Parts: sequence; C-alpha cells; structure tokens
Amino acid sequence: MSFRYNIRLIALALTVGLSLFRNDKTYGSGIEGYVEPTPGVFQHKVEEKFITRITYEFRPGYVARTDSFLKGNNYARQPFGFAESHHLKLSFQAAPGTLFSKLYASSYQGIGISYNDLGHHHEIGMPWGIYVFQGARIVNLFPVFSLFYEWNFGISSGWLYSHKQLNPYNTSISSRTNAYLNVNLIFLWSISRTFDLSAGFSLTHFSNGNTRQPNSGVNIISGNVGLTYNFGRDIEFHDSNSGRGNLIFSKNMVYEIVAFGSWKRRGILKIGQYTSEVVNSKPFGIAGISFAAMYNMNHRLRLGAALDLVYDASANVTYDKYQYAPKLEYHIPPFGKRVSAGIAAKFDYVMPYFTVSLGLGIETLRVSEDYSRFYQSLTLKTDLTERLFLNLGYRIRDFSLPSFLMLGVGYRFGKAYR
Repeated sequence: MSFRYNIRLIALALTVGLSLFRNDKTYGSGIEGYVEPTPGVFQHKVEEKFITRITYEFRPGYVARTDSFLKGNNYARQPFGFAESHHLKLSFQAAPGTLFSKLYASSYQGIGISYNDLGHHHEIGMPWGIYVFQGARIVNLFPVFSLFYEWNFGISSGWLYSHKQLNPYNTSISSRTNAYLNVNLIFLWSISRTFDLSAGFSLTHFSNGNTRQPNSGVNIISGNVGLTYNFGRDIEFHDSNSGRGNLIFSKNMVYEIVAFGSWKRRGILKIGQYTSEVVNSKPFGIAGISFAAMYNMNHRLRLGAALDLVYDASANVTYDKYQYAPKLEYHIPPFGKRVSAGIAAKFDYVMPYFTVSLGLGIETLRVSEDYSRFYQSLTLKTDLTERLFLNLGYRIRDFSLPSFLMLGVGYRFGKAYR
C-alpha cells in the first residue's frame, strides 16, 4: 500500500471523526450533578460542554535490543537502532473551567492512528496502528505549562513475521497483527486559545499476547513532540489545580464480576529424524472468571481484592518431543489439573469512560510447580453502560513472563457505579 494512499485514508478518517466530535455538543445525564464516573453526589445538575482536539505527534526513538534478532542476528547482520513513528489523534475534552474538567484533571480521550518505521523493513515491515488513548494533567507547573500522562492501547498490523523459510531470523514478531501498548509523559504548553505545543517521553510495546510463538515482542524508548489544535476553546482556557465544585463524596463498596477468555500457544521443541526445530503448539483455550470487592477511596481511586478462577487448557499438557510424525500428539491431563485459583490485590484508577486496573496476585491452587505462584495483571475497562463494561487485559508472571490475554465483559454492582 503506497504512502499517498495511506495519507488519503488518514484524511478520510479525520473528516468522518470531525463530523462525530462536533465542538458545540453538550453532555448531561439528568441525574444529580452529572459527572462520569464518580460515586459522589453533586448538589446541582450540570451540563458539560466538550471541545474537539486534533494532534499531530512525532516520536523519534530507539529499539531496545531484547533478543538475538534485534541485537544483530538477522539478514543485515546489523542491530536495530533508530525508530520513528508518526501519529494523528482526534480527541475530545471537557471545556476548561467546567466542573468535569476540574474533577478529572483536564482529561481527554479519543482515537489515534500511527505509522511506524523501525528499519530492517524487509524483515519486520513498516507497521501501522489504530488505538484509543486517554490523558490527564498530573500537575500545573506554570499558568499555561503542565505535565500530563497519556496511555495508548490498540492494535498494529502490517508486520513481517517469523517464518522458518521466508523470515527465519525473526524471533521478535510472529503475527501480522499485534497488540500495541504505550505510555507517555508529556509537557504541554498552551501557547494560545487554539494551539498547544507538547514534548516528552514515551515507552512502547508490541506483542501478540502469547497467541503465537515466538513472542519476545518489540520495545521502543522514544521522545515525543506534538502540536494540537483545539476547536472552540474559550479565551479562559486554563484550569487551576484547585476547585472541584460543590461535591459530596460518599465512600462505599462496589463489586465487579468479569468473565474472560482467549487462547495461547506454546513453543515446542520437536526433534525429528534428521533435524530439530521449535514449533508452535496447537491453540489452547483460556477461560476465567474474577469477582472483585472494591472500596471507593475517592472519585478516582478504588482499592480492593479479587478471587480469580482460571481454566488453562495448556496446563500440564505433555508430548513426546521425539515424535517423527508431522503432527504432534498431546497427552491431555484431567480437567482438575488445568484449573487454578488465586487471590489478588486490586488497584483501580477511575477516569471518564475508562478504568485502568492493576492486579498483584498469588495462586492458592496451582496447576503446575514449573511456574511461579505470583502473577500480575494489567487491564483496561471500557464502559458500555453505567454497569456493563468491556475487559481487555494481560496476565504475566514475575513481572516479565507472558501468560495470556484476558478478553471479556464485566458487570458492576453496588451504589458506586458509573
């Protein structure tokens, strides 16, 4: 696909997006003091005006050399180094000075598209991405100069992936389409009523979530510089750190139940009659359920604990690595040897439309002694209604070993819901 054709697609996406994000739109829920999401109660009803933002961002960076392929074991016999990406982002934000903006630290959210150049195009491609993102102010440093954070979560495609004949050295990427995760620290300078300049630092990760092997992934450390145009922002465009309106917040409990599933593959050493090789296993299913009891500390923070039950069809599965047959035969254990249970501490950061959840757990019922009993999870919850949400998460062990994706839906109980 040519670069000009990509530019036309980008222009079309922006045109459609602008028709959806009209800056004269106001939002009000009709409940006591609309704000989303807060378990508190406002003493007055509010309607929030939102503004539309378009951002171009350039990220020059460095590919972290985390495996032999990236270190130089490739066709070019050269290590990976410089990388760059270009981003176009469409977002909306509560108008500065409004109650919504003050409560959620000038938060903004939207959709972005990206084009990535990592070098070594004939072995890794020139992937593109589409993602959702959200950011908010951490602190005001000066009246029109602030430090923001931003996360991106989406998919990237167009990768050239590992293939034992066509691309044998590539041990980083084994799927054409991969998950995209990114976090940014951004210094933002509001130079006028309509324009913002930004600069900062970014960390990016690409991988397929263990759905195919090999799966070492690609990590990029980069800077970021950007220019944002704000439609309909008033002259009084600065929010102070203080002032959250007449808010009465009631601390209470909220309960969530999440059902999730996915699949994974294992890398298997197969020793044939004349050669040996690492091959992908067949896909094994993952299914799980999690019940969490959370306490609302304030309108942005929930703390609690969760009970996690997981069925991993690959657990304790064995095979004969000396099989000469083209297709491996697996020895499947009983159902009970593939089920685990654990308890986890949960930390939820609650913002409009999205909640970022961190879990730190320990298995009380283990499926295998080969793995550590300590596990971690990072999850993005996206509200569909006040109670129903999408669950997109990833579980790892020992803060480094990938386990599986958690793709599902959740339901929220209690008075303190969105």
